[in-house]
Amino acid sequence: MLPGYGGDVAIKSKFSKYYSEWAKLYVTGLTTYEIAEKCHCSRSVVSDAIKKLGLTRSTTEVQELMRTTGKYNKSPFARYHEEWCSMYSEGMSVPEIASKYSCGSTTVSKIIRKNEISRTPKEATALRNLKRAESDPRSEYHYFDVIDSEEKAYWLGMLLADGSVSYKKGAYSVIFKLKEEDGYMVDRLADIFGATRKDVSSICMGKRFWGRVCFLNSKYLCTRLISLGIKPQKSGDGGGNTFNHISTDLMPHFLRGLFDGDGSIYIRKDGKRCVISIYGSLNIVVRTKLELMKPGVANNMIVPNTGIYMTAWAKHSDLKKIMHYLYDESTIHLHRKYKVVQEIFSIIGDIA
Repeated sequence: MLPGYGGDVAIKSKFSKYYSEWAKLYVTGLTTYEIAEKCHCSRSVVSDAIKKLGLTRSTTEVQELMRTTGKYNKSPFARYHEEWCSMYSEGMSVPEIASKYSCGSTTVSKIIRKNEISRTPKEATALRNLKRAESDPRSEYHYFDVIDSEEKAYWLGMLLADGSVSYKKGAYSVIFKLKEEDGYMVDRLADIFGATRKDVSSICMGKRFWGRVCFLNSKYLCTRLISLGIKPQKSGDGGGNTFNHISTDLMPHFLRGLFDGDGSIYIRKDGKRCVISIYGSLNIVVRTKLELMKPGVANNMIVPNTGIYMTAWAKHSDLKKIMHYLYDESTIHLHRKYKVVQEIFSIIGDIA
């Protein structure tokens, strides 16, 4: 028997030894959710005990708690809602999430629906398979764990320039998009990860442009790329940190990927003057210039250019050094830019 709280109550529950403690906590103002979390048990068990003990709060008491402590204004699990959405998007089931947080499946399901996160049985199976693959160090999602080859260095540079990391409602994705004539490169990257790709179009100044895009949906891959300096919305240090992950022998391949994405190479209409330039954040342009200065390229000025920065070279000796540095022993590059490189060599000669 437990006296003192709503009369004498016969205790039969295996949690009976905690009833007195729960009653005191409830009387001092804690909610049943807070008591359950504090004592590591289900909220329904605490609620049933409070009812058996005859403890109630009047409307006035509840309003006073709301005024003085802010309690009852929102679910005690509110701080977990984003985590639940993320877990669900990554493949966990509602019962699994509910069990992990000692709450009801209905509570979790309500938050999932509120955030408009849904998936078919087929999608659920795919997410579980993805989760298993991400945990396997041999899987393609660990491609960038170690940057130790020409292709890895090149793709890291290309993604720094033209890729983006997206996180929305618990879903992680790397998005890589190029214009239509360069679409074969999108396919090449998508093939590495077995990713989906599709043709897309956009309208600019009344003209329709076509491109190709692929989506690499993996939390592990996104997290790894973020650690390598490829941040969502191009935040952080503007990509400068990525250079620190590239060895000296692979730097030309990394810069070639960066150049294929955010560089420019062209021959002026007179057929004689040629220009190579690089665009991007101040950190990226500075680090690129410093790397190119190592083989003797001139220390040209960096100037602002419509919200970003750029530097360019037109002197023949600089062009030769840059093209040799970027393209000697190259096996992966944009065909259209490499074609211009060959044309420039035919104009200015191939003697460094």
